[in-house]
Amino acid sequence: MKPTAVGDAWRTAPAGRLDLQLFAGEKREPATARHRQKAREHGQVFQSRELASSLLLLGAVIVLRLMQGTFLAKGEAMVTLFLGNLSFPVGMSSVLFLYRRVLAYFLDLCLPVLLVVFILGLAGGFFQVGFVFSLDPLIPKFSRINPLEGIKRLFSRRALVQMVKDLLKLTVIVTVAYLAFQSDPQFFPSLSQMVPLGAFAGVAARAGNFGLEVALIFLFLGLADYGYQYFEYQQSLRMSKEEVKEEVKETEGQPEIKKRVRERQRRLALARMMQAVPKADVIITNPTHYAVAIGYRPGEMSAPRVVAKGQGFVAQRIREIGQAAGVTVYPQPALAQALYRQVEVGGEVPVEFYQAVAEVLAFVYRLKRRAI
Repeated sequence: MKPTAVGDAWRTAPAGRLDLQLFAGEKREPATARHRQKAREHGQVFQSRELASSLLLLGAVIVLRLMQGTFLAKGEAMVTLFLGNLSFPVGMSSVLFLYRRVLAYFLDLCLPVLLVVFILGLAGGFFQVGFVFSLDPLIPKFSRINPLEGIKRLFSRRALVQMVKDLLKLTVIVTVAYLAFQSDPQFFPSLSQMVPLGAFAGVAARAGNFGLEVALIFLFLGLADYGYQYFEYQQSLRMSKEEVKEEVKETEGQPEIKKRVRERQRRLALARMMQAVPKADVIITNPTHYAVAIGYRPGEMSAPRVVAKGQGFVAQRIREIGQAAGVTVYPQPALAQALYRQVEVGGEVPVEFYQAVAEVLAFVYRLKRRAI
């Protein structure tokens, strides 16, 4: 029977060997920079909603605690307004008057909290994700409404982790509330003996402490969830070996094309170099293996330059072109090899070779004067 899984590969593979092609399709390779950029452009980023919500809760609780006195004063003023207007005749003008005053009190109390929550919401998302604009998440996809895919998501690892997080949050709320009640079990019965404003102040203080404790614990859970979301994001971006190879081909081009481009560039450079050989003053040779063409223009150059060089067949072509153009060929093996290794085409002759090259050029100039 043919193996159908990686786990059965050892049954058919020779002893001590395993077909590594079975793992070729598995996504085990870290994501490349281009793959990460493409994922970000498509709106695939990681962020912890638990961390963002915990920051919102913590900010709201802190603002409420800082404004506790203001809330009590505004609440007292609102109750006084209602009680003072109970004897007013019911009419459109009185109703509108009460509506405007209540709305003013409500906005005065809620706007600071809403403003802090809005700023923290933007900051929490920006510092986690940065600025990302993508319409891809809004494009309708069949997988989102496919019942089979929905069932898979219900029993996926992500759904299980989310359920665990919700249970942890519920456990935190119940535990903190239970400990707060156990610390002072007589608090709530004693509220019946207080004046309304005092009872409200006591409940507000207890609620502020309870909210602060819950928000701090939620913040710790949010930080843990942030680390988990980062791990999940890195896992989701992993690539297979084939995907890495395809991406390298896309970014750097096909190896065959790159080879042809390099070959064409080499040929063009060689052609330009050969065109400069007839303008040289002398060709220093090995005499057969190396050839270095030297040119010098006293008014234009600060030092002699290598206008062409080559080895083997290229050296032979340099000699042939130079001889056809009447350039003197001067055998000097040591100098030819040294210049070939140390000086690039178009580069000036180093100082340590000035004396040797000057002697060669002087010899060439003497030959030209005799010929004239």
